[in-house]
Amino acid sequence: MSSTAAENPDLEVVTTWHDTPPAYVIALRGDAEPLTHDRLEDAFAQVRRSRLDLVVDLSETAFGDELLLGLLLAARGAAPSHTVVLVGPICESFQRRLDVTGAARIFAAYGSRVAALDRLAR
Repeated sequence: MSSTAAENPDLEVVTTWHDTPPAYVIALRGDAEPLTHDRLEDAFAQVRRSRLDLVVDLSETAFGDELLLGLLLAARGAAPSHTVVLVGPICESFQRRLDVTGAARIFAAYGSRVAALDRLAR
């Protein structure tokens, strides 16, 4: 397992690669908003190149904007044979965004990273 972190005052982005199951985890802490778009795009680009399953940990995300939603959808579309799952609890504003757009039906959400990785191991 390897890990990298990118920080700015509003958002910390930590990417971790897992051997078993082979997957990337992107953990977000703080606000995913316009000032943090470069960090988010970099993290998701790294995952797209890997073509691995993806776990996005939103349990410490206080706000998620439309770019975050777009990156999640793009990750799902880039490798349809791979799985993208979320870890919550998901903040109310981003959960509402998922619900209103219908994206909540696309992404399974789990209460912990362990549960999400267990799902990918099946």
